[in-house]
Amino acid sequence: MPTWSELQAQFDELRETLRFYRIDYQWGAAGIYYRLAGGNVSPSTQRFEALAEIAGAKLSDIPRGVTDPAVLLAQNSRARWYEALRYHSGLFEMGFIGQQQNDGGAPSGSIYTGSVAQPAAASALLALRLSTHDAQTPLQTPSAEGATRYDKLIRRLRNNPIVAIGLVAFAVLLGTAALMGAFDHLWEFTESRVLGRSKELRIEYCELLRPLVVELDRTKAAFDRWDQKNLSLESETIRDGNLRARALLRDKGHLVPDSLREDQRKLITHYDQWLEEYDKVRVRKESNPDSPFVFVYSFPQQSEHNFRERMAQIEKKLGDEARCR
Repeated sequence: MPTWSELQAQFDELRETLRFYRIDYQWGAAGIYYRLAGGNVSPSTQRFEALAEIAGAKLSDIPRGVTDPAVLLAQNSRARWYEALRYHSGLFEMGFIGQQQNDGGAPSGSIYTGSVAQPAAASALLALRLSTHDAQTPLQTPSAEGATRYDKLIRRLRNNPIVAIGLVAFAVLLGTAALMGAFDHLWEFTESRVLGRSKELRIEYCELLRPLVVELDRTKAAFDRWDQKNLSLESETIRDGNLRARALLRDKGHLVPDSLREDQRKLITHYDQWLEEYDKVRVRKESNPDSPFVFVYSFPQQSEHNFRERMAQIEKKLGDEARCR
C-alpha cells in the first residue's frame, strides 16, 4: 500500500484536472449520501475515487485519536476518506437544510447538506498532514563491512560490562513493553467479543446517549418549575436544552442504532416544531406573543423512554467501565 506521501503526490497530479469538481454530502432523515459532482465521469474522476478508496482503507492503520471517531464508522473505504475530508481538511462548507415530508405532508425529519470544493487539492493537503504517520524505512541487511563493525562493537561491550548490562536491561524493557502490548490486545478482544464492550458501544454511550439524557433531564427539571410565564427559564434552559438535544440527535445520527431510528426522527420533529413555535411567539411575535408558555403537543414520551432504556442497557454492559473521559 502506498505511503501518505505517495498518496499526496498522486492526489496532487489531479489538482488541476478536478479544480472545478466538489464532493457533495447529504445526511439526516433520508440517509447518508456522497457524490463527486461538477463535471462528467472521466479517467481522472475514476482515478480520484480509486485513490480515495485506498486512502480510506489506509486510515484504519493510523493511531487512535488522530481522526474523529465518526470517520472510522463510515460504511466503506471511500466514504471513510470523504468523512475524513469533512472533519479534517478544513474545507468543508455547510449547505442548505431541508425538511422531509411523509406521504401525508407531515414533517418526517430534517435533511442536511454540505460540500468540499477542489477535492483533489483537499485530499493532497490531508494526506500531507497524515504523512507524519508513514512507517519508517526498514533496516537493510548488514554488509560484510557492517558485520565487521558489529564484531568490534561486541568486543567493546565485553570490555565495558556496565554498558553491556545497561543494553541488556533496555532489551528486557522493550520485551516487557511488547508483552504488555499483547496483553492490551487480549484485553481489548475480551472486552469486545466476550463482554460486549466494543469501542463503538463506548462511543455511542459517551458521545450520544449520555449527553442526550443530560439534556432530557435538564429540560424535564425546567418544565417541573415552569408554573408561570418565565422568559429566562424558557430561553436559557428549555430552548437551549432543546437545541442541544436536537443537535446531538442530528450531528451524531450515525451513532443511533437501527432500533432507535424512528425514535430519533420523532424527537427531532418535536424539537423542530417547538423551536419553530418559539420563533413565532417570542421572536417574530406572530402568534400569541403574550402567551405564558411556548408549547407543542408532540413530545414522544415513548421515544424518550427508549433512548433512556438503551443507555441503561449499555451502562449495564460496561459496568465499572461506564466512564467517559
